[in-house]
Amino acid sequence: MAQYDRSRWPPVPVASVTVVHPKKDLESGPLTGKLDTGADLTVIPGRLLAELSLQPKGVFRTRVWGASWRAAPFVFARLRVDGFEIPSIICLAADREDVLLGRNVLNQFLITLDGKNLSVRMEDP
Repeated sequence: MAQYDRSRWPPVPVASVTVVHPKKDLESGPLTGKLDTGADLTVIPGRLLAELSLQPKGVFRTRVWGASWRAAPFVFARLRVDGFEIPSIICLAADREDVLLGRNVLNQFLITLDGKNLSVRMEDP
């Protein structure tokens, strides 16, 4: 269930995410996914490429806020976000432990962020 992670300051909206190979029966365990409306694309932990046999399809030039440009490999993966199935979608891979849910995923939902009460509601419209 989507919620706010109160262990971070300021609290951040998160959801449970499972990354799934688009064709094989391979999937990650549940991961924390930060809801980031400022991110164009979703970013998954780079270690999942080897763990799930995900083959990079190319690279995107990307830049993290305030940092220099760099090349990041991209893959196609299916995602399960709080129980909702997302078909094969582009994901960047980076050195991180959580998933950054970008607008390519978030725009598929009706999301209500209630920061005052630290609650999140995600619906498939």
